[in-house]
Amino acid sequence: MNQNIIMLSMLLSMVVFVPSQSMADAKLSGFLNIQQGGGIAFPDGILNSSKGMTGPIGPQGIPGPQGVAGPAGSISVPLNLSGTLDNVGVISGSNSSSTGGAGVLGFASATTGSNYGVYARSDSTTGIGVSALVTATTGANYGVAGRSNSTAGYGVSGYAAATSGYNFGVFGRSDSTTGYGVQGFAPATTGYNYGVYGSSLSSTGVGVYGTAPATTGYNNGVYGSSASSAGTGVYGSADAASGDTYGVTGASYSSTGNGVWGYAASPTGVNYGVWGYTASPDGYAGYFSGDVYVGGDYSASGLKNFVQPHPEDPAKEIVYIAAEAPEAMILHRGIARLESGKATIELPDYFRLVAHEQGIGVQITPRSLSSKGLAAYEVSRERVKVGELMDGTGSYEFDFIITAKRAGFETHEPIQANKHFSADGLSQTKFEKRHSGDKTTNRVVRNLLIKNGTLNSDGKLNKNTAQRLRWKLNDGESDRH
Repeated sequence: MNQNIIMLSMLLSMVVFVPSQSMADAKLSGFLNIQQGGGIAFPDGILNSSKGMTGPIGPQGIPGPQGVAGPAGSISVPLNLSGTLDNVGVISGSNSSSTGGAGVLGFASATTGSNYGVYARSDSTTGIGVSALVTATTGANYGVAGRSNSTAGYGVSGYAAATSGYNFGVFGRSDSTTGYGVQGFAPATTGYNYGVYGSSLSSTGVGVYGTAPATTGYNNGVYGSSASSAGTGVYGSADAASGDTYGVTGASYSSTGNGVWGYAASPTGVNYGVWGYTASPDGYAGYFSGDVYVGGDYSASGLKNFVQPHPEDPAKEIVYIAAEAPEAMILHRGIARLESGKATIELPDYFRLVAHEQGIGVQITPRSLSSKGLAAYEVSRERVKVGELMDGTGSYEFDFIITAKRAGFETHEPIQANKHFSADGLSQTKFEKRHSGDKTTNRVVRNLLIKNGTLNSDGKLNKNTAQRLRWKLNDGESDRH
């Protein structure tokens, strides 16, 4: 009973009546009854400590004091669904009329640690942890948008924990004719950032896998772009120290497709559509199993070889070196026969059509000890006329070699401005690494660069030469190569 009196005193002390002119003559009558269990009975109502207080009803025209609010009710949110929902953890909608409303909003305010703005899980074999749908067919909208302010955080993190099967940490799909299944964007213009980064710990896994199933059009299984002066559009790394690994693998099943395609869009500078580098003295920066076509000039600081197996010793191979000249030279060789001291060599179309009309040379070797000597007395792209000296009338065979400059390339100059051995636009480290190998070609080129002052005797870039030639070194360039 004492406890009920104390409760009554506390409740009455919490009710404050503000007098007004309309309440001056108001009177209350009746008795306050203490109810069993702690309730209090007023003349015109019940104040129950467990359900909240409702004030007494005043005389007509005079409102009574407002009671304590009761428990909150529920608000219905209209949600239109169609189709079948298989194993959905959360269904959410937004009643916001604003274009910036959110069906689901999660916020993890901590700037460090493994926290999650939204975390979802499905244990079904065909379930989806998080499924998002943007029904608008236009505009820059997002099915899922994630953001992290942590220096080691993830805007969106996907994890497929199964150690087998065709599972996906993150799977994206777009039905738009110009859409992207997954798009990653790293807006920082410097640093080692990644628009999309993928990693797989499986012995047969794929860090990032992209597929464009459309059989027509200019689509891309994986497309990468970087705006940084030291960035990489697509970068692949195979970190295993052994095995038949690939940093980047490209495959095309089209009859006119490209397994790997490289494009350097800048119209100026010494840039590269595809750049390959090997740190091994026995490795290959590029290795091609099949025909190779170069739609432009082909340059090499070393030798141009052809290699074939040794036909008798499997431990050896035969290496031939291509003949070199300071001009674009073509040749035609063969055997002809002199009859009564005269011979005419008709040149084939494949020689005539590519040879320049000036600078044609002829070498003749008679196959007879009685020969008085031979001379080419009429030379053109169509034919060569040969006669025996001193009005000789011999009849015998002779060997010939006919050379000419390739038409269209007859003005080639062997000494040109330096573009292959310049550090302009490169980092000092990258330039020095290019010429630091132990192969014969590396040593020969390095010694020549030391001799002309490009490198110092220790193989480091000569800064005085770089400054004199106004080379701009890109010290912020990536040293991945």
